[in-house]
Amino acid sequence: MTQSKKKVEIKYPLTFDLKVIMISKPGDNQNMVELDNILEDLSIELRKNWTSKKSKTETYTTYSGKIKVESKKQMHALYGELKDHPSVKFAL
Repeated sequence: MTQSKKKVEIKYPLTFDLKVIMISKPGDNQNMVELDNILEDLSIELRKNWTSKKSKTETYTTYSGKIKVESKKQMHALYGELKDHPSVKFAL
């Protein structure tokens, strides 16, 4: 038997917690500035300021912030920018 898969449609605007894993830099303020610049360039609202947590080896830092995305186009643009950023290893 096969189960039918239901297509889940995302409703916009959407507010969610964005997590971005980046290569750690001294002080890590530069990474937050770069994330803020990406959001600003795409007109995405940061609803809750970034928090950060270093990996055990301190090689990577995870940044978490609550954002509001207005459209599918804006969401795709955001993940495209994060994918292309040289310090970003993963984003969800």
